[in-house]
Amino acid sequence: GKAEHLADRLVPYTLLGTGAAWLLTRNVTRTLSVLMVDFSCALKLAMPLSVLSAMREANSHHITVKGGKFLEAVSEAHTIVFDKTGTITKGTPDVTDLILANQEDKETFLKIIGGLEFGSEHPLGKAIYTHCVKNVNGLLELEETEAKVGMGIEGKDKEGNVYRIGNRKLMNSANIEISNIDLKKASEFEMQGKTVMFVSENTNFIGAVALSDTVKETSVQAVNRLSRMDIDVCMLTGDNDATAAAIAKSVGIKKVFANVLPHEKSEKILSFKSKDNVVAMVGDGI
Repeated sequence: GKAEHLADRLVPYTLLGTGAAWLLTRNVTRTLSVLMVDFSCALKLAMPLSVLSAMREANSHHITVKGGKFLEAVSEAHTIVFDKTGTITKGTPDVTDLILANQEDKETFLKIIGGLEFGSEHPLGKAIYTHCVKNVNGLLELEETEAKVGMGIEGKDKEGNVYRIGNRKLMNSANIEISNIDLKKASEFEMQGKTVMFVSENTNFIGAVALSDTVKETSVQAVNRLSRMDIDVCMLTGDNDATAAAIAKSVGIKKVFANVLPHEKSEKILSFKSKDNVVAMVGDGI
């Protein structure tokens, strides 16, 4: 955009120079030579080619750029905010541990959580469903299920029993009490960077499932390079404080915002923006 503006501003001076050359020399060759060294055409030709070349180079690295103005916008970013799951991490979590409360039967527990996560599109839900299908025959059949945005899933079977799987917010909203022993176990998993999903049946806490997601090999390198460019790097996630802090520490991110719901993420991005601060959001967290 700047190059095009500059090229347009050069045109009147070029035409004035051409007219002056004709008036002073009355020589067609010398007059035309002024037009030949005009920089406006070169600028207007070179800049689009540079942009197209950059877009082609980006494409070779599996990056799609919609146009030149987006390249310019990215170059002006002062803050880059990363989502966690599928952005910093690979987004392919695996079930690593189970917490069973009150001598809960493992097979029954897996049938319950597998039934709740049936048809889930969330990476954590898919991982739980896949694990359950591999380890038990048949899952709990639910009459209806409801996704609680930013918290988890609630489902009801034909007998009217209500089952829930999700984070602490979901358990608190349903007044589900979790023993200190089970909370301590969950906290230990979270300190290891694992995500813990709590499970209840009616008003009783019956257990929890811990999942681990692998950090991408390129995440540390990307964060380090951005930091060296004096770009402020942050992480925004709906995960809990302990898990978010562990993942952020492993890749070198110092600013972490955890327990953020999807609609709150967009509000957080807006709060980062100011007249002097251009913000880029990386990931599908919003």
